[in-house]
Amino acid sequence: MNRRGKRYLLLGALALLAAAAAWWVARGARAPQVEPSVPMAERQEYAPVSGPLEFPEKVRQAPAEVREAYEFAARRPDVIKYMPCFCGCWREEHRSNYDCFIDEVHADGRVDIDDMGFT
Repeated sequence: MNRRGKRYLLLGALALLAAAAAWWVARGARAPQVEPSVPMAERQEYAPVSGPLEFPEKVRQAPAEVREAYEFAARRPDVIKYMPCFCGCWREEHRSNYDCFIDEVHADGRVDIDDMGFT
């Protein structure tokens, strides 16, 4: 290819690149939106728990890291609800990482756990 042909090829590539950039800007150049696993209307509000908690035997016999994770989840659902879980448990109606650990904290301090926190 001679020098003139290379110049036309370069100009054509630059024109194509400019046209692609203009198209990208015209369409909004936004990052694709990711759908949350649970619509916002279905999300629940959780309040921190400060009283004594009574965990099942399975949690009490677990290693310290597991016990601490369950305790944190029960006491600070206002924080852990923002931590997404990536194991696909949303298919089982989990709304956040909180649901991987806690099913319910009763008024008397008893905690019903979800076993996914052990995985």
